[in-house]
Amino acid sequence: MIHLMGIGGSGMAPLAELLMIKGYQVSGCDRDRNHRVDRLISLGIKCYRGHDPAHLKSVDRLIYSPAISPSEQELIEAREKVSTVQSRGEALQQELKEYKVVGIAGTHGKTTTTAMLSYIVNNSDISALTFLGGEISSQQSGLSWAESQLAILELDESDRMFLLFKPFWGVVSSMEVDHMGKHYQTKDQLYSAFKQYLTNSENKLVMVSDEMTSKLTEEMGSEVITCGQDENVDIYFNANFDHMIYQDRVVKLPVWGIHNYKNAALAITIGGLLGIASEKSIAALQEFPGVSRRNEIFWQNSNLTMISDYAHHPTEVYAAISTAKEIYDKVTVVFQPHLFSRTKMFASEFAQSLSNADEVLIMPIYPAREQPLPGVSSAMIADSLNRLGKVNLLLPDKQSLMQWLETKITSMNGVVILLGAGDVDNWRGDLVKIAEEKIK
Repeated sequence: MIHLMGIGGSGMAPLAELLMIKGYQVSGCDRDRNHRVDRLISLGIKCYRGHDPAHLKSVDRLIYSPAISPSEQELIEAREKVSTVQSRGEALQQELKEYKVVGIAGTHGKTTTTAMLSYIVNNSDISALTFLGGEISSQQSGLSWAESQLAILELDESDRMFLLFKPFWGVVSSMEVDHMGKHYQTKDQLYSAFKQYLTNSENKLVMVSDEMTSKLTEEMGSEVITCGQDENVDIYFNANFDHMIYQDRVVKLPVWGIHNYKNAALAITIGGLLGIASEKSIAALQEFPGVSRRNEIFWQNSNLTMISDYAHHPTEVYAAISTAKEIYDKVTVVFQPHLFSRTKMFASEFAQSLSNADEVLIMPIYPAREQPLPGVSSAMIADSLNRLGKVNLLLPDKQSLMQWLETKITSMNGVVILLGAGDVDNWRGDLVKIAEEKIK
């Protein structure tokens, strides 16, 4: 029996499904039940609520999510009693070690790029297994299974899992400082990890989009194929808010925002390197339904739209709000910071990005795998916003947010964005209920 701790996570649920398809007996547990857990249960996978060493009976291989604390008693006892204990990355690498891997890594854009490439491949003559830490909106899973020796994977740098792979194509979408703490203490360490990832790759593609990717491609020289909006790259494109120029062709897709057109350009470029003509890739993306929690509309009427977005880094927050400002008259953001360490590092940068919204509501930090840090709270962001002269509302809990919405929603217009990588997305049902009860 293989048991997955944190089975409801965006990178764990598709792994559980992959293991089941490959014929293993699978069980799992998670602190909370979500739509991914519901799907796994419907597939016949036993899922427990909460963590308990009692789950380890008959388990001979345990896989744990990066979100699981090392002090979790179930994990501690597993290390003593279970013959094989693996991280998510170690397990995925073991299961796909015979595959020709296209790995997509990067601080921003890797989920959407992988999803777009998956959609392109699934509408081509090429067959590939695809695995991403999100879900294409028309699907319920981050796994798209195929009887193929080609695997397209979103590879995460946060826990260094991308260094476990030796991809046929190693792709980097972007590089910025993030995930400082356990695995990276300095910017140089993060940079070195990305460089090692590319060194491990047989073929290399980098989208030149920031200071670190520029430095990386300069250092690695002709080893790397480059793409981007710099005229010196090998494959040039020009991304705009509502279209892009790709290989001298004007391309309009059912996406909004410069960041999404950059993701699309990278996906089309990878498709070309795999032998898919750009015309076919562009045609496929004309029908691309989007990715869950990436500018995902979950309710709207003629005056008000509600969106969920996974943005959890200042650059991503800025992109999400800037895109919304181009479309809606008023932008109200409900922001749930993710991780104490990230909030400590980027409090002022978050405030700068959030200041572009018309109205900002700040929720408590979602801790995920972390313990609280002394003096670190959402108030750091609120204080920085105050110093910028931006009015904001610091709320103590979800209930306070719902009470605020109940009094305001009938007069609201434009868009409300649930922003963050924590459980803020789980609140959408409460928002919809309030909207449908209050707005006639």
